[in-house]
Amino acid sequence: MKEEIDRLNTLLTEAKTSAERNAATAELDALIKKDMGAFAQGLLDCIEDSNRKHLNELPLKKKMELILPFLSVSTLTRTYFQKSPQWFYHKLYGHIVNGNPESFNQAELKILAEALKDISNKIGSINVL
Repeated sequence: MKEEIDRLNTLLTEAKTSAERNAATAELDALIKKDMGAFAQGLLDCIEDSNRKHLNELPLKKKMELILPFLSVSTLTRTYFQKSPQWFYHKLYGHIVNGNPESFNQAELKILAEALKDISNKIGSINVL
């Protein structure tokens, strides 16, 4: 049931026309009428997965909050991601974009880790005395 709810959620959020939205909504209504108990459990499973995902991201936000005042997010995102600072903040804070919460994927997390190491090495190489 969870997979079916996820599929319908994707159809609803990616629908480009009212006909597509209406079709997905009708399918969702039929699913609810078919088995309200199973639908409710599937919805709870979706919520738990979403909560688990966001809890896993919390440490990254907290870690980044410690160093963000010392970084130019604009330079970081343009240099290492070729993206805007807004893109970075959407990912970092899980903003809703096009109906879906944004987050870093594994490849982006790897780039971020390498970027922070590179910046750390550059700072560490400066000899002021």
